[in-house]
Amino acid sequence: MLVVMLMAALQANAEVYWHFQLGGMYTKQYGGSDDLTYSDGELDKKGNYELKAAVLLQIPLTRRIPLSIETGLAYRSKITLSQEKGFKFNPDSYYPGDDSQIYSYRGNIIEIPVRALWRQMFNESNSFDVGFGPYVAGNLERGLGNPLSVGINLSAAYRHRCLSVGVEWQNPVFLNGPRDYYANSFMVTFGITVKGKKIDLDKLATALDATATALSTVNAAMGYGSEGSYAAISSNSGSNNYMSGSNSASTLSGNNGSSAAGSSYQTQYDKWASVAERHYNSLTNLGYSITDSKGNKYGNSGMGASANTYTQMKKSFREAQREMKKIRQKARRAGVNIAESKWETATVSY
Repeated sequence: MLVVMLMAALQANAEVYWHFQLGGMYTKQYGGSDDLTYSDGELDKKGNYELKAAVLLQIPLTRRIPLSIETGLAYRSKITLSQEKGFKFNPDSYYPGDDSQIYSYRGNIIEIPVRALWRQMFNESNSFDVGFGPYVAGNLERGLGNPLSVGINLSAAYRHRCLSVGVEWQNPVFLNGPRDYYANSFMVTFGITVKGKKIDLDKLATALDATATALSTVNAAMGYGSEGSYAAISSNSGSNNYMSGSNSASTLSGNNGSSAAGSSYQTQYDKWASVAERHYNSLTNLGYSITDSKGNKYGNSGMGASANTYTQMKKSFREAQREMKKIRQKARRAGVNIAESKWETATVSY
């Protein structure tokens, strides 16, 4: 599907150009690698960045019309705020009890764009490029959805000789697999274009088609991804009693092997169920009162906790629940049925 535009160029025996691109943008967002945080009982917006690196091939269609096909591979790193299916994140009406419906992490994304690139020449040294077309992307961490996204990419750049500076926008309008709240991506780009040799376009189209097909199956391949952010929470175990115990995240991460034996899946599942139970009990014993940075309390009566401690505790609890769900799904694909534990779906009322 994504190589249809490229196939139109297969009859062209034109020279090609390599375009190397870097991009980035800084913005204020909810969430981050340390999940959602609170100040004075309100959600914090934190400074986050988005980065991109790409190696693209520009293939002129004809000598008479300044239209090219631009395609290749790109890597993007951005904050992803993944939403549970059926849940709509609203920062104005969000409350701590919704934490299990949201998962924030830094996504590492592989993309294949296929753009039509129009070049308006001003003189021999200066031009303006406008690109538009679809893209397919695979996030290396599935979040609360699936890794695959398909959308539209729009770019504009001023070019002086081989150097260019521009802007780029994209949105997964067709498929937002991770159900990312931050669907729009906007950044400033810098690029350098160098002349390349003629290539076999038939082979290029075949290779891109194979790559796109591989990305379309990434959901199955990523059915049981790792939770990289969990280890970061475990590193705080020395200062937070609720993280103590033998079933730390770093220990359990090593047990997520590929064995299809039912006992192996059940053992992994039971260990994460024990972690979820421990975190649930810690939250319950701690009480319902949350203390903000000014010392003010809100919620029901209880022992109380700082907002950051509460956030970490809740994050640990729901990450354990997600691991349980992933193990059940992986076991089911291997033909092993594991009964759902009450700790996988347990919730706290604050």
